Amino acid sequence: AARARGEPPGDHPGERVILELLAEGRAGRRAGAGFYDHDGDARRLWPGLSRYRQASDLSLIGAGERFLLVQIAEVLRAVRDGVIGSAAEINVGAVEATGFPRWTGGPITYLDLIGHEAGLLRVRDLAARHGPRFAWPVADASGLAALLASLRRPVAGPAA
Repeated sequence: AARARGEPPGDHPGERVILELLAEGRAGRRAGAGFYDHDGDARRLWPGLSRYRQASDLSLIGAGERFLLVQIAEVLRAVRDGVIGSAAEINVGAVEATGFPRWTGGPITYLDLIGHEAGLLRVRDLAARHGPRFAWPVADASGLAALLASLRRPVAGPAA
């Protein structure tokens, strides 16, 4: 999307790995090589991925939390930009289409579950340590509440 807008791509660590893999000709399953080596229907994780591994003290729970919070950041940017029209679209779409964990009820329900203040505190820390991709597009809890209020339209049910 950044390139389409004439901007340089972001400096996301995962994006750097993808670009390096593409430069090495590891373009995915159709190319027979990507994150996996493919041999017919069989696949095995490509051993060369180990050079991209970084030391981390991140727990599985911490990694899961980061995964959820960075997706919520993207959702909130889409809400701000007028791309998404309702909380129902976000929650159902994220769970059914993008793999957001079903147990959360979706990004907006999860945000309500963890609490707006707690979420903001956590993403501020993550953004300071890992970059702006974690930042939410609001200054404070009242800004978050105002952004989310735009989504609180009733969900249309089946015709009676």
